[in-house]
Amino acid sequence: MNSCVQIPGLGAVLALIAFGPAAAAESGGAAGGQGRFATSVWDAGARWQMEKFASCGVAGHLDGPRLELQYYSAGYMGRLYRPKGAGRYVLSSYDPATERAHVVGGWARGCLDGPLSRARLGGWDYVVHSAGATSPDGRFWYFTDGYNGHVLRCVDLEKQEVRTLLPDAKGLMGLVADGAGRLYALKPDGQFLIVMPDGSTEAGTKVELAEDLGNWGASLALDEKNGRIYATCYAAKNYYVWYWDRKDGSFHGVLPTPAKSGLDRGRNKPGPFEGVNLYNQGSLCFGPDDPEYRYLYTGRTDTWGWFRMDLVKRTIAALDIESGGKGKPAIVRFSDERFSKVNVYGAAGWMEDGSFVSTVHSPYDTWRFLRVR
Repeated sequence: MNSCVQIPGLGAVLALIAFGPAAAAESGGAAGGQGRFATSVWDAGARWQMEKFASCGVAGHLDGPRLELQYYSAGYMGRLYRPKGAGRYVLSSYDPATERAHVVGGWARGCLDGPLSRARLGGWDYVVHSAGATSPDGRFWYFTDGYNGHVLRCVDLEKQEVRTLLPDAKGLMGLVADGAGRLYALKPDGQFLIVMPDGSTEAGTKVELAEDLGNWGASLALDEKNGRIYATCYAAKNYYVWYWDRKDGSFHGVLPTPAKSGLDRGRNKPGPFEGVNLYNQGSLCFGPDDPEYRYLYTGRTDTWGWFRMDLVKRTIAALDIESGGKGKPAIVRFSDERFSKVNVYGAAGWMEDGSFVSTVHSPYDTWRFLRVR
């Protein structure tokens, strides 16, 4: 399952993107800042230009300048990211000053804690999923190590080391971090564990598992203002998206499937929540400039699109190509009426200026949607 991520500034010393085919939204809170634009990303006049950002489109494993990276090397480019592609077990870093990327950890497969330069990881792929989340300051990145029994591991960018947390808690179903740096880890029985970077834990809320999370778990997005944890999972029966109340763990359906709503206006068509028809696998995140947590974004695997849910109006909008294409840069917007296939295979991640990046499938190129208005 793809990831939907927040990017807390590519130029910051500890800026971090968490990346890869993860089951969890890799940062639950809203990204900060409007960048150089006076209007928010959800403004009706917001526009983005779609452009290739990384990879040369050739199979291989080659570091270097962003547009020369080879197949499996490009991911959601940041200070730390997992390259896309089946079974890769390395961690890479992108330096925006030089526009180059290179491997920084996981030089051999295994399970070894210690300095990032010699730590070993098991790897991840589409079948053996991995969940991930970042702390708000970007210092800590948490992920489940798929080929090491899904144990929870933590990268500390300040100390430049990898540690295994909760060695006996395997098979976690989702991860999301709050504004205080606490990690919420969902166990298969619905119990959330609250985990600190030192490994100390306390029991969180036990939630109602009204949807079967299967073996792949859920993508999570945290609404701290309203005390909600939103989720989506593979092959949901009644709701593509729902939330759990953090106080009592109760389940609340949000975006119904056609089987639940009894309505179906066709695949990927924007409009009211009732009648929406989406691919039944995806990811979630909140975006920037949204202190009320009104707009929730979802990418759907195999869809080549991205959607924005208005949780107040209960409508869903889709990325649409407004102009360009066929040799000219495509300009995209969120439309309440039309869906266009764009270079978002299943998820995207926000940048500080309101731009966002995504990856596509075969080859795993990274695309940037540069905000231009």
